[in-house]
Amino acid sequence: MITVIILRSKVADRSCSCFRLQAPPESYLDITNVNFSRFVNLTYPEPWHREFQYHGHNVYAYILAKWNDAIDLVFVQFYESYSHAAFEVNVLEMNPSEFLVGYVHRLVSQGEGLNVCFESDPSTELNNQFVSLPLEKLVLGFANGWA
Repeated sequence: MITVIILRSKVADRSCSCFRLQAPPESYLDITNVNFSRFVNLTYPEPWHREFQYHGHNVYAYILAKWNDAIDLVFVQFYESYSHAAFEVNVLEMNPSEFLVGYVHRLVSQGEGLNVCFESDPSTELNNQFVSLPLEKLVLGFANGWA
């Protein structure tokens, strides 16, 4: 079972019945990390399941930086294996609702987006930049105990 929460959406105002959705795991669009990598075989710095080498560094931010207007909704998958969300809730015993409120507050305090250092990978041909992630597009996805 997957639970979806849409905070605010302008998509309902469109006459088109289709949605253009991006669904990154949390590490593939990480508002807490400015790093960028095309690789998705990375680990997190937290001392938790370091053997899990399938995290990313904002690989989906490239898509938003290039074609943000073409994406209607961004469905952040907090149920990514060994995510920051899971670490905060399961290891640090943070209340899940506190984590989510903190996530949204952080996103808003950052101007509803994230800074990404694309210049670390010259093949992107992108400058370091702010990548917009407005609340109107944000969808929070939960499963595996979150639902």
